[in-house]
Amino acid sequence: MGWACGGPNSSATGNGSSKTSGFPPEFHDRLTRRRQLLWQGREKASDIIKICMSRDGLFRSPGEIYPARSGGDCRTWQQAYLNALKRLDITYHSFARTEQEWKLAQSTMETASSGLSSATNELNIASLKAKSASGDLQSTVLAMRDCACEASVALMAYAGVSNCHSTLTSECGFMLEEVKFTSDIL
Repeated sequence: MGWACGGPNSSATGNGSSKTSGFPPEFHDRLTRRRQLLWQGREKASDIIKICMSRDGLFRSPGEIYPARSGGDCRTWQQAYLNALKRLDITYHSFARTEQEWKLAQSTMETASSGLSSATNELNIASLKAKSASGDLQSTVLAMRDCACEASVALMAYAGVSNCHSTLTSECGFMLEEVKFTSDIL
């Protein structure tokens, strides 16, 4: 999964660009095979053209007669020439289609690389935000603990004052009863 995050590629296979782009070597091998197919198609087309040009260098229409050859030889050569032209046309269209697919694959790879790079950047930013939030949360928890300790001390002081107040109230009650008792006697 290191390639998906743009990490270094530890595999020794693939071409030099696969080691720096962060994509798996299988992807680059596929692109390399397509490139080789394109070159093979181009070479075949070139070979067909060379074969066609190496003949008499002249394409004769079916009604014409070439003086050095009989009509059957000329027609055979013309048929071979037409077949070679058809193969050349098929090869050219195949080459053009494969070249377009290769360009599309290359564009897709560049887009994917850009997307992976931006996703990695967003992941780094989110990680930094999470670390910052974790630090903020930790400081908030510590502040809450300090507040809880202060509240505990305040409650203990209040409990002490409340106990003293209860004691004073009880003593005042006894004193009032004595005053009442004394006033009743008088």
